[in-house]
Amino acid sequence: MAKPSQRGSGPQSGTGANGSASQRDGLPAKDDVLEEALRRADEAWLAERNNVAEGRDCQKFYAGDQWDVKAKQMREKDGRPVLTVNMLPQFVKQMTGDVRKSPPSIKVMPAGGKANKETAEAYTGIIRNIEQQSQAKDCYIKAVENAAQAGQGAWEVVTEYSSDDAFEQDIRIRPILDPFGVLIDPFCQLLDRSDMRYAFKFDYLTVEDFKKEYPGKAVVSAPGGVENQTIFPWRVNDVIRIAEYWRRVPVKKTLYLLPDGTTCDDKALIPKPGPEEMAPEQAEEMVDRAIESGELKTRQVDTFKVEKYIISGSDKLSGPHAWAGRYIPICMVAGEETTMEGSTVRKGMIHDARDPQRIYNYTRSASVEAVALQPKAPFMVTQKQVEGREGMWAKAGSTNQAYLIFNPDQMNPGPPQRSPPPIASTGLDTQAIISAEDIKRVTGIYDAALGARSNETSGVAINARQQEGNTATFLYPDNLGRGIGYCGKILVDLIPRIIDTQRQVRILSEEGTAEMLPVNQGMGLPPGAPPPMDEKTGKPAPLYDLSDGEYDVVVTTGPTFATQRAEAVANMVEIVRADPRMMPLIGDLLISNMDWPGADEMAKRLRKANGIPEEGEPPPEPPPPPPDMIAKVEKDMADAGKTKAETQKTEVETATMLVQLQASIAQIQQMLAGGAPMGGPPGQSPPGAPMPAPPPAPPMPPEAGPPPGDDLPPMVEVGGDDLPPMVEIESPPLGAA
Repeated sequence: MAKPSQRGSGPQSGTGANGSASQRDGLPAKDDVLEEALRRADEAWLAERNNVAEGRDCQKFYAGDQWDVKAKQMREKDGRPVLTVNMLPQFVKQMTGDVRKSPPSIKVMPAGGKANKETAEAYTGIIRNIEQQSQAKDCYIKAVENAAQAGQGAWEVVTEYSSDDAFEQDIRIRPILDPFGVLIDPFCQLLDRSDMRYAFKFDYLTVEDFKKEYPGKAVVSAPGGVENQTIFPWRVNDVIRIAEYWRRVPVKKTLYLLPDGTTCDDKALIPKPGPEEMAPEQAEEMVDRAIESGELKTRQVDTFKVEKYIISGSDKLSGPHAWAGRYIPICMVAGEETTMEGSTVRKGMIHDARDPQRIYNYTRSASVEAVALQPKAPFMVTQKQVEGREGMWAKAGSTNQAYLIFNPDQMNPGPPQRSPPPIASTGLDTQAIISAEDIKRVTGIYDAALGARSNETSGVAINARQQEGNTATFLYPDNLGRGIGYCGKILVDLIPRIIDTQRQVRILSEEGTAEMLPVNQGMGLPPGAPPPMDEKTGKPAPLYDLSDGEYDVVVTTGPTFATQRAEAVANMVEIVRADPRMMPLIGDLLISNMDWPGADEMAKRLRKANGIPEEGEPPPEPPPPPPDMIAKVEKDMADAGKTKAETQKTEVETATMLVQLQASIAQIQQMLAGGAPMGGPPGQSPPGAPMPAPPPAPPMPPEAGPPPGDDLPPMVEVGGDDLPPMVEIESPPLGAA
């Protein structure tokens, strides 16, 4: 691969034996852009002509044109069979079928600056809507089919007005049906080709149509010969190529850092300091002084601008047409690429399968020729045996006759005998089987991946073999994802330049539902003004400023939402079947994923019946309790307070009575210890007074046993007459001190 400093020089520049590109038809150099375009077309053609020739042959082969021209003519001349049993489409369809079931999708993520998650989701929704309106899935599938068949495929991003009476533009994705309808800078350094310096997209016109559409423009002359293949053929017979010539021109711009932290590259967009009534000239002078003093920071940035020209091989038909984005809007999907000695060999699935397919066609044709098209076994007769009956025997091989009469011949005793029938060639059949297996080997797709029964018996083994086939062809979906990633990069760069005003845009959610979203709402706010509040959430509403912040693109591969939704319904049905109690919890989700009219409305009613709020709505306020319930609750609370107060009073009274009872018991014990009645002689403590300490117990005689108690006197026997008089003890009233 040439170094960057060598690009556009040497033989790749298109200056072959016929001189410069613009002078090959004897025309002087008219325009620098035309001179550059023709030189670059020759440069790219020199690098890609072999890939184009091989890719065209693979296309013919895929379509069924699989015989060598001379071999086919010779066999047809001799009346021999020329059979084509095309086995290749099933292998390509197997790979593209997997892509159809799981197409890559674009997801935008915040990367820097004032980027945020809400705006990134808005970007993703806008891109989904662009893909849906453009039928982008068909564009992607056509590109990967072309890559599998011919080694490369492509699509383009365009802008167009939303209607005939509108000034707003829409972004769309358009297919490029011919895989070689584009010619891209062969010296790209990045795999997604986002660094391409130029690209050509071709269209074709007859000479008559060219003169009508571009009157006064020079018609490209027909080439005098094909000996110089280093020059791109702008005309072949009566067909003229018209090209959209895209070029990426490096430019320098000044970036301004504004006081609020944002940046801009247009001096006219810098907010003017000072009062609003200041003259524009004075405000501009203040901005210049701020730049000179360093108060307003600036720096030089290297960037690109993209231009488009319409050219033929001899004239510039129109242009330049400025493109809003920074990238050339042509996305390419390549097959398998091998770079060696400065050139790239590119091939698809058909490239290596051509020879096994040729062998299969030849062996099947030869086998059929040996059996089916060989004449029927003739009779072995002598001339005497059929003499006089030649007509009967001539029809023996084509008519069903009841009998055949022959003349006996001593030289050949017995009736005429048929010759042995033709025998099928086992060598041809074996070779056909081997060539069929060779096709599977070169494509990497085997019987299990194609749905045929093989020697695998368990589901695990079959899935493993299918996975091997998917792995062998995964480079095509992977390269498709790389092309879609570049497409997402183009869209993220282009969207804020096309949708550059306050506008309602249509977005699609991952579930496929559409809604209108107001974007660029910050453009209508004064500098420093707070964002408006969201009435539903009570939080600051997202402004969705598409031009504010940096965003990255991530490409994910997985089943489409329709497949995910069907899978979700099946799984949720199994959960509900196993545990019916889950139905009130997930019933709304189950019904909303079903694809039939009224499902969304039914799910909405189910959520409302179960008190589940809709997404984005605040939860409903609970209804107030009825007045009679409020009065009952207040009465119960009052009764509970009264009961608590009475309980506390009872506890206090009980504690007081317990203290008085303990005092009375102590007084009785003192009386019994002193042997005197409670109303005894003077000196005894009056009732209610604290009791004195009991006297010490008398000494115990040595022979006496242990006292019955520590504080009781010794027991004395007394008669009935010796009992002390009975004294009534008057209990103090409750609550007395």
